[in-house]
Amino acid sequence: MIFGFCLLVFSFVPMKRIFLHGWAYRNVFAHNMPKGLERTYSSKYIMMLEKNRKKNKKIYRGVNQRPDIILVIVESLSSCHSKYFSGINDYTPHLDTIAKDNLSLMSFFANGFTTEHGLIALLTAETPLPMTGIQGHEAFNGFDKKDSVPFFLDRAGYMTFFLTTGDLGFTNKGAWLRRIGFDDVEGAETSFYKGWPHFAFNAPPDEALYDYALKRINGFDLDRRPYFMVLETVSSHLPFLDPMGRSNTEKAVFNYVDQQLGRFYRQLVDLGFFKNGVLIITSDHRVMAPLSEAELDLFGNSAFSRIPLVVVTGDGKKGQIDAPFQQTDLYSSLKWLVSDRYEMSLWDGNFLRPEPTAPFCILQPMVNDYDLVYARCGLKEGFIKLQGDETYLCRGRIDPKTARAIIERINSRRILRDQRNANDVKPQG
Repeated sequence: MIFGFCLLVFSFVPMKRIFLHGWAYRNVFAHNMPKGLERTYSSKYIMMLEKNRKKNKKIYRGVNQRPDIILVIVESLSSCHSKYFSGINDYTPHLDTIAKDNLSLMSFFANGFTTEHGLIALLTAETPLPMTGIQGHEAFNGFDKKDSVPFFLDRAGYMTFFLTTGDLGFTNKGAWLRRIGFDDVEGAETSFYKGWPHFAFNAPPDEALYDYALKRINGFDLDRRPYFMVLETVSSHLPFLDPMGRSNTEKAVFNYVDQQLGRFYRQLVDLGFFKNGVLIITSDHRVMAPLSEAELDLFGNSAFSRIPLVVVTGDGKKGQIDAPFQQTDLYSSLKWLVSDRYEMSLWDGNFLRPEPTAPFCILQPMVNDYDLVYARCGLKEGFIKLQGDETYLCRGRIDPKTARAIIERINSRRILRDQRNANDVKPQG
């Protein structure tokens, strides 16, 4: 009883550091109150959205190129790890050198807070907003799309690969990756990884992933089609286990991850990859650790979602892009690169153009309060409270007209996800 009373009192004490999960710091009553995200939308409201929905996509001209494309998704890599991207820590000197010599996005945002969220945003251009009703759905439900990065690149003549050292059965990730169009999906079961030591999530180290990717690249025929290869690393996943056998700290693990990334980059240079290749380096989400005061002072409300993005091309393109971009902008950026003509809406950004075009707004569901969606439009930001038909801007400096557009966007995408999920569910019996 005394222990329980102490816990109750402690739950009302303000926390100086912000944790990533509400149960870690919110009082037990607030945390267990009914959630607004569980409120469903009325048929009347859904019909109203359908009636008001406008097709606001425009046709743009692309550059119609066919470079090989490698996307490296570094587990939990965050802006706070980089001296170049934040000045807070100096855990990633190799990444920082690559960023300085190439194109670096200084205000890049994750659209979610899990690996699944990062994959959904990067590969389908969908913000991973929650479905309505009682939660507990699988992460990828409602995100099976024929309009995805791998399907698009397949139609453009690309071979598509997804390689990781992780467990593809976890959250049914492997099955989902195949459903959204990847030709080849390989994980920890790959025979190449036999004999390698295994660490977090029983995964071989990043070194093994990069070695296997280089083996696949070297095995391609000279007259082959262009390829799109996604490499998803695991070594920096919690709990931190240093493959080098040093201290199992965040610094030691990201030093290892950074060394292997730098080695892979140099090997691509030696292979001549950049004669007709593009390397994109980013993260799936910010590290799942409490926010530091330094991050809050530097990034404010957006500290939850700040991650790096670096683009390396063979044409010497370099410099910093300070405009805000997000993971969902990868698709529209690749459309510009690969297409002769392509569609894009105001919600889509393009960071590959000589004059980058930022998205209308950036959206991210909050990890510490599932009822909230963080919205950033230029320098203005706010929080949207999910509450079915009555979803509203609960705080922030976003003007009413923009807030209405954001709310309609959030509600329509959540409803669309519900509808997709309902169509995918097979009747029992």
